[in-house]
Amino acid sequence: MTIIANIGALALYLLFIWLGSAIAASYLSNRKGWGEQPGLASGLLLTVLGPLAWLVVPRRPPTLAPGAAAALVFSVASGFLSPLAPFALRYARRIDAEIVASDGVLTGALLTLIARVVAVFGIVFLVAEVLLFLALRS
Repeated sequence: MTIIANIGALALYLLFIWLGSAIAASYLSNRKGWGEQPGLASGLLLTVLGPLAWLVVPRRPPTLAPGAAAALVFSVASGFLSPLAPFALRYARRIDAEIVASDGVLTGALLTLIARVVAVFGIVFLVAEVLLFLALRS
């Protein structure tokens, strides 16, 4: 009876090591920008070697924020169609907030900065157009 109890305790300790390595590999892969799933899979399949593998895997390179280029195109279009300028400015600010919130995973802050500047010029042109319209009307 003692032999079965010893095998059971050993199996429990091995299970804890296996699950701990899966947790550690998942944490490391998420910190490096690859997400939790690849780390979890490598930790479960490779046991102790899973977290060690994630120590040498390089950090995932940042990607361009979806909508950063669209914000710039929208702002340039608002230069020709001035009533769109406030909406272009709002859209560029929203994309910029997503970039800041991503903690370095997304890039494109320069594109959104340019988009905001162009949208502000569009708003200035819109105000000038309204003032010119009011001046010519009276």
